[in-house]
Amino acid sequence: MFKAKKIQRNWANVKDMIVEIISEMILDTADTQSTTESAPNYISFYRRRQQEKVKKGKRTYLDDENLTKSVIDLFGAGTETVSSTISYHQGDTAFDDYCAFLLLHKTSEEIAIHDFVIPKDTTVIPNLDSVLHDLKIWGYDADRFNPGRFLDKDGNLLQREEFLPFSIGPRLCVGEAMAKVELFLFMSSMFQRFEILATETLNPPSLKPNIGITSVPESFRVLCRERFKDNLSPQNV
Repeated sequence: MFKAKKIQRNWANVKDMIVEIISEMILDTADTQSTTESAPNYISFYRRRQQEKVKKGKRTYLDDENLTKSVIDLFGAGTETVSSTISYHQGDTAFDDYCAFLLLHKTSEEIAIHDFVIPKDTTVIPNLDSVLHDLKIWGYDADRFNPGRFLDKDGNLLQREEFLPFSIGPRLCVGEAMAKVELFLFMSSMFQRFEILATETLNPPSLKPNIGITSVPESFRVLCRERFKDNLSPQNV
């Protein structure tokens, strides 16, 4: 229904490519003896800490297997999500459900929520959509872009606890800081260099999503005009 097999095949190919790149970089850093705090990349820094633990005879989970898994997590969670968000910018990012559900969690002990008892080791899937679209919280126009929801009477930013794009608590998304930095860098760089225009003003791109690991828009075309040149260059997105 959601093209799960195709997603699995594509993801397997991506993982194989990442593993190959990591293996090459591990070989390149195998003889690195630098003791400075700076490192050219994540893999080099990881390997340095790994070697320090081994030399001291300490038990560590900083092995090559976990290195590969952590890099795959960074690519999987940090690339797909950011690129999908940029693809939607700015049509309806205020209210569409790009991540209606979060990653699976498991209860560490039996808990009770009102009259509901959730046993220990129960798989829990947080439903952000129910909070981010709740009319009791956001009002009758919950699906409309309204920055005023996040401003007080003096125009100052309100930190609303109901706004949970990265989940909540000790298990919130570990990539929140990275996602915000990446979005800022990517968007500011794009808008600094290009003016992005619609190819058909009266026929905007469809907002109907394609469901995959994340919710992404259908392919569309835009005009990217360099701010320091006059030529127009249509690009597929």
